[in-house]
Amino acid sequence: MSINDNSPFPSSSDANKTSIADKAISAVDTAVDSAKTAVASIDAPAIAERAAEVTQKTVKQAIDKLACTASSALESVHHTSEKFHLAQQRLLDDCRVQVRRKPMESILVAAAAGYLLSQIFQRK
Repeated sequence: MSINDNSPFPSSSDANKTSIADKAISAVDTAVDSAKTAVASIDAPAIAERAAEVTQKTVKQAIDKLACTASSALESVHHTSEKFHLAQQRLLDDCRVQVRRKPMESILVAAAAGYLLSQIFQRK
């Protein structure tokens, strides 16, 4: 131990330690104050509102895209349905013409078809 350890006056090294500690405490206080200011400046309702707006916009775009796709699919189904209806009408007209041209052959074909169907369903 040195003689200065019992002295009531702080040594120069003690003063330097105190000065450094005070600066560190001041820096920590400044950082804490800055953090408090940053946290206080966060506007949670505004952030939530912005997030809701972005989500709403995204959902609206998805719904619009889905509606467009559904509309396109509906048009395609309607077009295909019209094609099948026209094909059915042509087949029915062709059958009528064939029956008028050859009525006896048509009766024989119908009877044969009926017989085959009865045999198929009779086995089950």
